[in-house]
Amino acid sequence: MNSRSLLAAPLLALGLLLAGPGGPARAEPVKIGWTTWQDAEIVSKMAALILEKGMGIDAELTLSDIAIQYRSVALGELDAMMMAWLPQTHAAYLERYGDKLIDHGTLYDNARLGIAVSAACPDSLRALADLATPEGAQAIGGRILGIDPGSGIMGMTRDTLSDLGANLELTEGTDFSMARDLGQAIDSGACVAATLWNPHWLFGAYDLRYLDDPEHRFGKAESVHVMVRQGFAEDFPKAAGLLARMSFDIAEIEAILARGQEIGPEDAIREWLNANNDRVTAWMTGS
Repeated sequence: MNSRSLLAAPLLALGLLLAGPGGPARAEPVKIGWTTWQDAEIVSKMAALILEKGMGIDAELTLSDIAIQYRSVALGELDAMMMAWLPQTHAAYLERYGDKLIDHGTLYDNARLGIAVSAACPDSLRALADLATPEGAQAIGGRILGIDPGSGIMGMTRDTLSDLGANLELTEGTDFSMARDLGQAIDSGACVAATLWNPHWLFGAYDLRYLDDPEHRFGKAESVHVMVRQGFAEDFPKAAGLLARMSFDIAEIEAILARGQEIGPEDAIREWLNANNDRVTAWMTGS
């Protein structure tokens, strides 16, 4: 079975195309929000691919900032989002929208985030507090590479720099632009700092280390959850079952991410799905 024949055999054997128990499929697609973080791309596109190719359910992916995703799910404009970092990173969004959201389960545990620096950085730059020193600021060129401005890690970084009195530029961009600029800096031999998290393929590609965070400004290890709108499970019971059952070890996510750097994310997703047909079938059917 090649990578383009995703789940063909189990799909036909189980008769999961189109209608099943509970009546005909809804005409509307399942609307899933995703952001440009690479782990978000992997899990969101995987869910959409399983829904469409494995279960005959139309799926629509909407690319947007994480803050907009929370708002859109709360308002019912999106059915689901698959990148809710809990309990700390996205606490502000839950405080604002939590009464209109449903926590639909955990995708993976042991997620972490913080500020990471390259191997070229001096040993004197070991902890977050060192960013506030003239030596630390000079070592990283006076800037930290950031991602989309509405993300939780950006808010935490802004708060950290303010609390420490660190006069540094926090650039805004995307996961892609951050990774590109980080790679270029490392290839030139520079000391560079960036907002980063696990899982991320950059930790496999480069020698990076987190700055020590003894006060847990970026929190402790967290879990990544699926959030859905109210009424989603009633409107899309099969899709809701899939999203509730999807789960990974964080090492699996990082392996898919690393493979995606070699062959592209879509092909890496198909390759993983075809190597894990029994597990994916259980996600689809609950048995």
